Amino acid sequence: MTKVLVVGQTPPPHGGQAIMIQTLLEGRLPGVEMFHVRMAFSHSMDEMGKVSAYKILHTFSVLGAIVYGRFRHGTDTLYYPPSGPSRVAALRDFALLLPTRWLFRRTVFHFHAGGTGELFEQLSLAEKLLFKLAYGEPACSIRTSPLSPADGEAVRSRLDVVVPYGIEDLLARSAHVRQAPREQRRPMILFAGLLCRSKGVDVLLEAARVLAADGLDFEVQAMGAWQSAEYRACVLERVEQLGLADRISFPGVLTGPAKSQAFADASVFCFPSFFEAETFGVVVLEAMCFGLPVVTTSWRGLPALVQDGVSGFVVPIKDALATADRLRLLLEDPARGRAMGEAGRNIFLAGYTREKYLEHMRQVFLTVAGEVPA
Repeated sequence: MTKVLVVGQTPPPHGGQAIMIQTLLEGRLPGVEMFHVRMAFSHSMDEMGKVSAYKILHTFSVLGAIVYGRFRHGTDTLYYPPSGPSRVAALRDFALLLPTRWLFRRTVFHFHAGGTGELFEQLSLAEKLLFKLAYGEPACSIRTSPLSPADGEAVRSRLDVVVPYGIEDLLARSAHVRQAPREQRRPMILFAGLLCRSKGVDVLLEAARVLAADGLDFEVQAMGAWQSAEYRACVLERVEQLGLADRISFPGVLTGPAKSQAFADASVFCFPSFFEAETFGVVVLEAMCFGLPVVTTSWRGLPALVQDGVSGFVVPIKDALATADRLRLLLEDPARGRAMGEAGRNIFLAGYTREKYLEHMRQVFLTVAGEVPA
């Protein structure tokens, strides 16, 4: 029996990393026993990337929990999600990993946030040394997509594998969802994720302006938490300037039935991200699960998930005109959108279910423990 200490955030907040760690902990992995140390450094988006007294104290709390979990449960494998391309968060990783990695026989890094390797060149000489000591030569590194940054190579991982995300079939269990035929509803473009500039919110606003100027009938719903109060004020002012106040709504973070209803009500999902730590886009997977055509960007792992011209469209980052053009195609041809959405759902069922994700993760843990061949 391989015993794994899983260190990481679980919902809330509602992000891909937290969702997938929660999925892992709730799953059944024969031959693998898991124990959890929860990290909770930020309670809101405003706190992310900032140093505070609470975070310093919490670092010591997590350190103690890791040491306790190692000896209390006899865990032999440390599972840890590196921070991504953030210097402050990397320093937190150094503080947690340097005192604890040597306690475990093996370490598995799961790069939910891409770009950790790209951070190396931005560090001072002393920080580069700490980087190598904290992250160097893990037993295994996990990427979410073959198009994700080669972070495993950057840390000289002994084994580098790709494990795509997998989620529960939300549509199959959403009996509560009330769905009128799409042709009887006002076309709705849905966005989900952190409401910030690099997730493409500004791009979506400009694309909506173009579509409105062309006389198309549609609405936009952008659900998620705001990165900051300042950015929220900036976006709302821009919406008023563009004359889109009657077309765009921001319902906040939706969960459970309300979230499922939003996906069911939508005509197309738009995710024009160029987010610094993007690797996969679990919200895109949720849209595919609900049979929505997707317009997204050629950024990180997103093109590996959305097949251009089959299950949606892939456009260059920061290109509002291209985004508007592909949205127009789907809004003006609902039959094409339904066919693409059906293709996306089939892709989801074939390769991105919760069961497939858990089996992949089980194989990773057993492989690094030497219980199955690499």
